[in-house]
Amino acid sequence: MDLYCSAKGSFCIFGSLGDSCIPSISKVWLFIPFAVIWTFWLFRNDIVFNAKWLDWLQLEFLVKFCLGSWLKTKFDHCPCWIPPPCGYAKLNVDEVVLNFNAKGGIGGVLRGTRGEILFQFSELCGLGPPALIELIAIKVGMLKFLESEWCDKFRLIIECDCKLVVDWLSMSATPPISFSSLVYELLRTIRERGMSVR
Repeated sequence: MDLYCSAKGSFCIFGSLGDSCIPSISKVWLFIPFAVIWTFWLFRNDIVFNAKWLDWLQLEFLVKFCLGSWLKTKFDHCPCWIPPPCGYAKLNVDEVVLNFNAKGGIGGVLRGTRGEILFQFSELCGLGPPALIELIAIKVGMLKFLESEWCDKFRLIIECDCKLVVDWLSMSATPPISFSSLVYELLRTIRERGMSVR
């Protein structure tokens, strides 16, 4: 199981960061059972009281998000996430895909200059490769930001962990023809609204 840290607002795989993200990997394992049980409990309540249906993909995403959030709170000195400068908000987005071209889920967190959560979202999305699902996550996050009260108060910085998508949206690489209409739609909004992508 990959472990993710939402310390940057989105997710970073511990394996790729080594031990620099948290003081001791052994302490992470203490959080996992509680994150799983807590998320199962909340998900169970949604099923029982709000007539939701069981979705394993969303449940997996929520467990990882819960674990990452708790680790961020516990190990606040984590260098993974840097707050945006004054006058900006940072939207961190990520995707989850079980298999290539399989059903996926997206999520994101908008944070202010002090790291406070302004809004967050998670939803299911259709089939597609991870890069496409990441683009969809950015689009959904941007639309939610533009519809929110924060749109008039902050300029937006978008962070995602897919270098390919960042390259497409910073125009340092050409997107494949199948993704180009979505990429150019996002680029148009990014330019018009003075947003930046990292």
